[in-house]
Amino acid sequence: MRRDRRLPTTRRPLALALALLLAGATAAAVAAPVAKTPKASKPGTRTAPAAKPASPPVSPDSILATIGDRVISMADLEREWNQLAPSMRPQESSPVTARQMLLEDLVTRNLLGLEAARHPRPMTSEQEAEYAKYRETLMKNKLYEHEVVGGVRLEDVDRGLFRKQMTTILFLRAFTFDERDAAQAWNTRIVGGTPLARLEALTQSGAPGTPQLLDLGYKIREEFTDSVAAVLFTLPLARLSPPLPYVGKWALFQVTQTRQRPNGTDFDDAAGFRGEFLRVAAVERREAYRAQLARQMKIQYDYAGVDTLLNRFQLLPPRIQAQDSGPGTVNMNLPLPAVSEADLDLLLATTVEGKVLARDLILYLADTTPALRPEIRNRAQILPWVDRIAFDKELMRRAVARGLEHQTDVARDLALRREKYLVEALYADSVAARVSTADDSLRAMFYPDSTRYAIPDQARVWVCVTETQTRADSVLRMARGGVDLEQLARDWSIAPNATAGGMSPPISPGQSQEAELDRAIFSTPVGSFAGPLATAEGYAILKILERTPGVSRSFSQAFQDLVTEYRMRDEERQMQGFVARLRQRYPVRTYAGRVVDMVR
Repeated sequence: MRRDRRLPTTRRPLALALALLLAGATAAAVAAPVAKTPKASKPGTRTAPAAKPASPPVSPDSILATIGDRVISMADLEREWNQLAPSMRPQESSPVTARQMLLEDLVTRNLLGLEAARHPRPMTSEQEAEYAKYRETLMKNKLYEHEVVGGVRLEDVDRGLFRKQMTTILFLRAFTFDERDAAQAWNTRIVGGTPLARLEALTQSGAPGTPQLLDLGYKIREEFTDSVAAVLFTLPLARLSPPLPYVGKWALFQVTQTRQRPNGTDFDDAAGFRGEFLRVAAVERREAYRAQLARQMKIQYDYAGVDTLLNRFQLLPPRIQAQDSGPGTVNMNLPLPAVSEADLDLLLATTVEGKVLARDLILYLADTTPALRPEIRNRAQILPWVDRIAFDKELMRRAVARGLEHQTDVARDLALRREKYLVEALYADSVAARVSTADDSLRAMFYPDSTRYAIPDQARVWVCVTETQTRADSVLRMARGGVDLEQLARDWSIAPNATAGGMSPPISPGQSQEAELDRAIFSTPVGSFAGPLATAEGYAILKILERTPGVSRSFSQAFQDLVTEYRMRDEERQMQGFVARLRQRYPVRTYAGRVVDMVR
């Protein structure tokens, strides 16, 4: 084997790294021994983690670390890296150094896992409930991979077109016809020079059999089949599409506006591209799968109940609200509809399994992150969510029948979740509980330099960031002309706080990552504009709304901040010592130099 190269000397605090791994890599792996069968776990109900699932032997050259009888391979590290959100990964400019830091974090987690297994304890009732839900989620996700995603292939994918589709939002309207021939005839007339106004006038006549004009609002790639999306996302503004199928009719679509769609996928990364493509490509297969389940379950919808609940959803603000000018207002976090007790008892559907009530759907959506809740405006949007409730038991039966709980990756993830509970308890007992905040220690932190605990100068700022300086200049003229600032930010800003109207929380000197931006915030007179300023994100325009001078604080006023800072410092010190003792108990070898081979 090649000689080990030293791990980077700078790394994240151990306590922080562990917290991020436990919180973020919830579906990560506990690495299995090389070519060894794990020992059976001791009898007992929901205490120590189950034995680690057996894995195929790991090639010696792919081993990055051994911790006791555990192994971390290149595949393990790459899986962990992909499962962590970018903000939770080590923030290093070098991809090699960042992965080496994550490797060291994984070594620490495995050390704690080995030690935690020596101190089994039963799950709490909250942990049991969370574990049961997590188990069902893993099994249903695996079933989805087998029965829906399994047939999707990546051959002949136009990667450039797919990237455009996933980073663009279309504002659409559609002329819908009962027959394809009628839609084709009008398309031919428009292409031949007939003014579009004639078709628009025909839709307003109300005569039987005339086409309808639908304002579809903002649409994203996932709302269309592959063939329809391929046309719409290459359609020039204002031009009509050829006849395309749409909700049982034929439509001539027209793109009236586009806007950038935020998407955190790294389309240049093979794994990132594959995951996003498979997610989208499975949409059509999912609908066919849902129809098959509906026949098997003999689902019957109660449309009176569905429409009553639908009325409650229609009272909610849309996720993207069109404006007369600009790209519209985005409301990412959707609330739940206001419902009465009588609404909750509404019957939505019946199946061979029983009834689905509005209460079931509302409770399901209440457990969903607001940013991920569906926008429900019509029957076509609410019925799939009714189905999700109705088919739940059947999906679990299928997953159990396939033995998915015992598949290597599912069993591994469940083992890690059980181990996670034990590691958290071990950390609380062996690290956090050893920290004490004596008054003398806090005073020793405060008095040598009490200015560290003063409240710094703060400013409240309106900010709008645009992609080009030309657009920034235009927005600045409108802002100085008295146009509503919050609406300007919602319409034109690409900054994350655009949905908040561009209003920033209080900012202190040095908090901005852009030095020029920081200087402008604290040198521009209150009430004045600054910019456009070139930043890494785009061209920023600012208005200084308020500036508050800093004030000093006494020991008692700074007490809670002192306690927090001291606990963080001492927890890290305790953690360092605890991990050092574990390294003496469990042999650790790392081969961090091999990480270079992963990122070539």
